[in-house]
Parts: sequence; C-alpha cells; structure tokens
Amino acid sequence: MPEMASELAHPHDVTYQIRREKTVRELLRFSEAELTQMLRRQQQLPGPRDASGGALTRRLLGDLITNPAVPDTVKDILGTSAGAGVADGSALVRQDLEPIAIALFIKRFPLFDVLAKVQSNGLVHAYDVIPSPDPNTTATGNTVSTVVNELGAVTFTAGTYARKTSPIAVFATGRGTSLKEQAAVAAGGMAWRPEKMELANGMTKLAYDVQTLLCQGNGTYAAGTAANEGGLYSSSPQYFDGLRLILGAVSGSVYAGNSATQLTQGPLSLTQAAKKVAAIAAQQGGIPDLFVTTINGKDQLDEENSANKRYTESTVEIVPGVQVNQIPWANGMLKVIAVPGFSFGTYTDAVSGATVEDAYVLQSDMLEIPWLFAEGITILELPTALDYTLSSRYIPFAMYGLAVKAPLWMGKVRRIAN
Repeated sequence: MPEMASELAHPHDVTYQIRREKTVRELLRFSEAELTQMLRRQQQLPGPRDASGGALTRRLLGDLITNPAVPDTVKDILGTSAGAGVADGSALVRQDLEPIAIALFIKRFPLFDVLAKVQSNGLVHAYDVIPSPDPNTTATGNTVSTVVNELGAVTFTAGTYARKTSPIAVFATGRGTSLKEQAAVAAGGMAWRPEKMELANGMTKLAYDVQTLLCQGNGTYAAGTAANEGGLYSSSPQYFDGLRLILGAVSGSVYAGNSATQLTQGPLSLTQAAKKVAAIAAQQGGIPDLFVTTINGKDQLDEENSANKRYTESTVEIVPGVQVNQIPWANGMLKVIAVPGFSFGTYTDAVSGATVEDAYVLQSDMLEIPWLFAEGITILELPTALDYTLSSRYIPFAMYGLAVKAPLWMGKVRRIAN
C-alpha cells in the first residue's frame, strides 16, 4: 500500500497535487475490494498532522465557510451561524483518505479521470467555445485563404470564439453511524466497522451523482424535463449542464446552433452510427477519440463486433488497471467507455417519438472539468460529540462543472433505449 499523507497541505499546493496524483496512479493498480479495505484501515489511523499548529486547518475550513457555493447546512456543521442552527467543532481534513477515495471514484467512473481538470475562474466558470477555427472554415465548407504571392502581404485572421459559462455544482454527503451501533457491532464479535463501510458507500453515491450530471445535468435550460432532451432542470441546488443538453444543441437553450452533430441511430448498427458521427465531426476539423455509452450500449457494441479481432483483442489502457475496447473509424480510433447505472437517463425523441438514450462521440482534449476548493474529493472527519450527538461522521465533498470547448467536433447518437 502506498504511503498516505502524514502532514496537512493546502489543496492548491503544487507539490501536494503532484504527490497525490502519483499516489492515486499507484492505487489504481489495486482492485476495488482492496481499495475499500485500504480505506477502512486508513480511517482507523490518526489524520494528517497540521504543522502550523492548527492555522492551516482553520484556513481551509474558513475557505469553506466564506464560500457562497457551499450549502449553509454544511457551514453550520463546520462552526458558523450561516443558517438556522449553530454548531461549533474542530473538523479534521483527512487528506490521507483522499487518494484512496479518488481511486475508488475512478474505478467506478473512469471517464472522470480521462477528462482534464482545471481550476474554476469563479463561482460560474467562464470559458471560450470554438464555433470555427477560422472565418473561412465553416461546418459545411472551406475557402482557401492562406496562399499568398511570393512577396505578397500576409492576411491576419483569428478563430471565432464564443464566451460560455458553466455553473459549479456542490456535491456533498454526510455519512456516519451512532456510537451505540458501533458498540453493538463490536459486542457481537463482528470484525467490520460500520462507520468505515458508510464512507465507502458515500463515495459510491458521490461518483454516481457526478457522472449523472456530466451525462444529463441541466442548470440553465428551464424548459428541460427528465422526459425531453433538455434534461431535468435544477437551479436550487445548482446543477451544471451535461452532455445531453450541450451536444443536443437543444432549441431554446444557450447551446442551440452550436454545430454539434446529432444522429438518430435508425437502421444503422451502433458501430456504424458512432463511425458516422465521428466522420462528420472530423469533416468540421475535429479528431474525436472517445465513445461513451451505457452498459446496454456497450453490450450492443460487443455483440456487433464479436467476430472483429481488432475490437475484441486490441484493448487499450485509459487509466491504470482499466482496459477498454476501440472502434476504428476513418481517421483514428474511438476508445469505448461504458458508464454503469442510470446516469444517462432516457427521453422522448422529438422527431421519432421513440424513447431513446444517448451515446456520445467526444474529443477529450476539448473537454474540461472545472473545480473549486480542491481538484479531488475532500473528506472532513467531524468530532465524535459534535452538536451533542454521539456519533462518528464524515463529509466527503467536491465542487465540479463541465466545459465543452468545441461542440462542433463532437456529437451524439440517439439509440433506442432497452
């Protein structure tokens, strides 16, 4: 087992970030069961030492308390009268648990690790979208404009950019057990620790919710519902916009007319549909490299390509310990990433009236996950008798959004849900 952090560091400290990333890479070589066991064992050890005499801990918790994106219920637990109640306590920032928690997160949702993480530039992350790399290049054609005479003047141009914003969603869950339950388990001769199991369960739920918003979040399109392509709208709590809305270029939303490709599968196989969307994106200047689908979609791909040795035998490692299949298309390979659970959701296709689910053709270098406070998942351990409650509790939390910087180089397949 890799050595965990023994001294507290600020989440923005570059040395800490490099060390944590190295530890996560090492941990990804272990199985999910082994990581869960490591998490339980590490929880029984003392948390990282604050060499500043408590000043850094107070600073980190103060950053949370003064952050308007953090819910008041969380602030109350940390020791401020932000809402109706007041609770004072000295929460511990368990950075020694974070690499294991992040590794568990990635094991259950490898797409999260594939996408680049950038620090958000505000409560709402602002970024530039590329509608066109040059005024003389459009989604339907190209005008030659860079050829000049031997001594002719060079013409200066620039790409076309549009400013977009991504809301930052706060993901947090409280997990713990009463001291009575812990004592009863121990008295019964059981070797397991219920409070440790609850933290692992909390990480599963956190991963599920993050991947759900990445796939079908909607925080800006008020007409969106779970039954249409916009997706279920929520501004309180604040959702960020996901791939379903953005790559759907939904009419009436801020993404209408963004040149992303939409293809209803129809009589095509899912393999053919993925290749076709990739080809259209490439015609517009993109080089897509990912195909993200549900478990049912992946099962359909496996059946379609069962006799294709290039698919069944040419797997590639996208994160340590995670191998995926690839689909060859006209100008490259699409790595196939299956997302478990019901994160994609289904909706009614406005054209055919059929119930469909999405499968996404993506260009990974044009996707970013902006974060606030810390790039990874922060785990707070609350004092045992905080707010006079005899319990052992943890709060794992993270703050994320999604930036799709070149939707014209990506697209979606609407496949019949099954």
